[in-house]
Amino acid sequence: MSMFKNLPDRKTYIFAHNTSSTMTRYRTIAIYIFHFCFVLFFLANNVFATKNNTLQDQVLPDSIASKLQATDNKALLLLQLLDTYKNKDSTIYHQINRALQLMEQDKGKLPLLMKAYYELGEEISASNWDAKALPYYKRALEIAQAIKDADYTKNSLFKITGLYLNTEDLTKVDSMMTYIDNIIDTTVVNNFLAEYFNYKAIISVNEGFENEAIDYYTKAGVIYRSLNNTEALASIYNNIGDLNINIGNYEEAIDYTQKSLEINKVAGSAESVITNYNNLGVIYKRLDSVEKAIGFYNKAIVEAEKLNNEFLLARGYLNIANLYQQTGNFTTAMTYFNKSEALCEKNNIAIGIFMNKLNKSRLLMDFGNIDEAEKLLKQAQQLAEDMKLLSFMSEILLLSSEIYSKKGNFEAALRDYKQYVSIRDSIKSDEVKVKLLALYAKYEKEETLRKISDLQKSIKINEAQERVKLLVFISVILLLISVTGFLISKRREAAYKNKIAEEENDKLRLNMELKDKELMHYAMSSAKNNELINTIKKGFRTVMPKISETDQQKLNALIRDLSQNKITDSHEEMEARFSIVHDSFHKKLLEISADLSPSELRMCSYLRLNLSTKDISNLTNRSSSTVDNARSSIRKKLGLSKDENLTAFLIQL
Repeated sequence: MSMFKNLPDRKTYIFAHNTSSTMTRYRTIAIYIFHFCFVLFFLANNVFATKNNTLQDQVLPDSIASKLQATDNKALLLLQLLDTYKNKDSTIYHQINRALQLMEQDKGKLPLLMKAYYELGEEISASNWDAKALPYYKRALEIAQAIKDADYTKNSLFKITGLYLNTEDLTKVDSMMTYIDNIIDTTVVNNFLAEYFNYKAIISVNEGFENEAIDYYTKAGVIYRSLNNTEALASIYNNIGDLNINIGNYEEAIDYTQKSLEINKVAGSAESVITNYNNLGVIYKRLDSVEKAIGFYNKAIVEAEKLNNEFLLARGYLNIANLYQQTGNFTTAMTYFNKSEALCEKNNIAIGIFMNKLNKSRLLMDFGNIDEAEKLLKQAQQLAEDMKLLSFMSEILLLSSEIYSKKGNFEAALRDYKQYVSIRDSIKSDEVKVKLLALYAKYEKEETLRKISDLQKSIKINEAQERVKLLVFISVILLLISVTGFLISKRREAAYKNKIAEEENDKLRLNMELKDKELMHYAMSSAKNNELINTIKKGFRTVMPKISETDQQKLNALIRDLSQNKITDSHEEMEARFSIVHDSFHKKLLEISADLSPSELRMCSYLRLNLSTKDISNLTNRSSSTVDNARSSIRKKLGLSKDENLTAFLIQL
């Protein structure tokens, strides 16, 4: 401001100096008018240019606009435009977005617009521009949800989740998977479900849960196999093999990697075959099977040379160089390291350059070339710092410590070793923290899902209760009517059953009485037969003195046979018939008194039939007094008093 302190104010200059001439005043006014007009012209020109540019941004070239108006398949036109866009022509990129804006105005074509966004996402993603593909998939998802298109909703969700997995944005991945968890149908076997399990496996790997990841991969593999999706199945087998390598389960790793290799060979997937060969080489290297490992590494190199794929070739050279280094073959190892590093430098593969320099440094140190080893290690260290490879910094510091120790610089060796220990412990601590956080997050997610599930169950229960309350009144009325009818029906049914039961009981009683009468009849018949036999025996004994001795012997034998057959036949037949009619009679008696003998049990049977002492005497071929004595013994064993009737007691059993 001090530069202009001696200049008069403009207003003062124009209006306050009354002593100035009229000409000077007019000239000054003219100059200001000129300046004002110039400023107006400049502003107008800029406004026009800005407006023109804005119109250019909003209006498509005539050829594209006319095509959009003329065709319903706007998605196809956009994909045609994308052919140029994939060549990174930013003009076409803006034209595509303006075409999409025009399509957005036509709400009747939302399904077509959804397809356009999704297919654009596919094309851009195929060009490895994941970040630019994401907005297209998101917009496709929004439209799919708005028009309730289940397939495009799931497709878009899976694509977005896959892009987040590629960028290792696990927070967003977890959020997307929670959404997918709610819409995925685990009972329908299709590619969606397989991809769902595949994503679950990748998340488990990132969280450090290898066994859980193997389970998810296995589920995905079962589905891919049922769908005959061999390409996806080969990838799943290879992933399971990788995880088994990490956890040291080498037999399983070989099995799954071989399965993947067989599928890839049939399918002609050359790059996947190379990956399988390299993995098999790694497995056999860890199993100290050097010849097999070299064989598979060489197969990988041969296949990579056929494809002229320098990235895979560099990887193959590095793998086999590490193996030769392990076996102490310095010259061959260095040759392959140099080949790998040359290809990495040619193709600007930074991580490959770093790995080769680090391994060559170790190789040179092992063979005594300490200065050259130190030089390469410093180059590797610089690359690791540039790429922020913290996990490799610990290995670099350990190797540096060994180099300084060999050079006799123990102070520097100790310093680097301490740094190595610090970084190593820090990495382990971080890994533990990550695993703990993953476990906690997993627990929180499961707990949240459990609470949501409980809440949903509670809501369903409440709704069910309300429905029950609504139906209670009608149910009570119907129940009263039903109960009344039921009681009447039951009474009638009970009366009918009682009548049937009485009739059945009467039949049983009559049947029992009939059988008892049959038994008594048989017993009486047997008694009379025995009485007749006894009469015959007496008659024989009367004539016995009057006949010869030989005839007497014959007559005695006949009497014995009559006596024996009478007793045995009548007893056995009687017992058989009695057991059929009264099968539990003897059991009940023995429960009262286990001391009853078989003959006493038989006596009880006769008494149960209400036979007289005489009849029993004839049946058993015993005297009446013997029968009476047996009755007394039975009464005593059964614990009956003198006033109790033995026959009545036995009939009641």
